[in-house]
Amino acid sequence: APSMVQWLRDVAAETLHIGVSQQYAAFVERLCNVPGLSDAVKASAQVCRRAFLEGNVAPYSVLQHGDLWLGNVLKAPTKTGFMIIDWAGATLEGLPFYDLVSFGCSIGASAKRTRGLMEKYRRAIPCDSGMAMSYVLAGLGRLHQDLEHFPESRFIALCEQKFTAVRSALSVAL
Repeated sequence: APSMVQWLRDVAAETLHIGVSQQYAAFVERLCNVPGLSDAVKASAQVCRRAFLEGNVAPYSVLQHGDLWLGNVLKAPTKTGFMIIDWAGATLEGLPFYDLVSFGCSIGASAKRTRGLMEKYRRAIPCDSGMAMSYVLAGLGRLHQDLEHFPESRFIALCEQKFTAVRSALSVAL
């Protein structure tokens, strides 16, 4: 995990640019209309939507893999010691923290460990970890607009998992 987090930090720092607040707010708003999502996710989505629109969360964009989990990381004889595969859903208009939280969930990181990973990651971009929820929910809203063959029930489970991971991490003291 440490080398992966370092790689994610480096990628975020190198690809960081400004996106569009209204677009991120629209991504988050999509979640408010997904039947089956918990009231907690929907309430948080409303707060995050306002945060983007009011300028309380900067609309940062970074390179985002979009499906970063342990199964897409292969050990390889490279400088980092690994190679990332399955770049089909990647975008340069990605959301900070999204891939980090996805990877943390895939390795079963505890709330405390996730918080530590988020703190290390945020040093690469000019924001605090408290903004992670807004970025992760925006990333999920973006995913929802392009579900294609991804079942809605799996999407809802993914949202709840990532929401719980971020909420739990933000409530843990370091």
